[in-house]
Amino acid sequence: MKELALQTSRATEDIGQRIAGIRGHSLDSVDAVTAIAGIVDTINGSQTSIAAAVEEQSITIAEINRNISEVAKGGQIMTEDLGELSKMADANQARAELTLKAAFELVQITQEIDQALLEGLRDKPAPAALAA
Repeated sequence: MKELALQTSRATEDIGQRIAGIRGHSLDSVDAVTAIAGIVDTINGSQTSIAAAVEEQSITIAEINRNISEVAKGGQIMTEDLGELSKMADANQARAELTLKAAFELVQITQEIDQALLEGLRDKPAPAALAA
């Protein structure tokens, strides 16, 4: 019986050691799971930051696209205005050419009138008051 008690004591001690080992491994497992949970939290935080940065970039790109569209519209308006300005310049040039032509005609008419007056004065006798 003593032998049986001794074997029971040894078996109990062995079981206690195995339980202590299992507890140690359980604590290691808990530590590992806790570490993994911390890593998962870090990854989640990074994903949130990345998502926020992507959202900001999307907003910035949308604003850039809007600005490019406005610049393109402004360029189109400027092109149209330059076309109108070119038409106005052509019309002004045509008017200036007409004005120049009319001025040359007036000079010619003035010269013809001067010539006619000179010829008329040569053919007329001088007034008596000037002749004496």
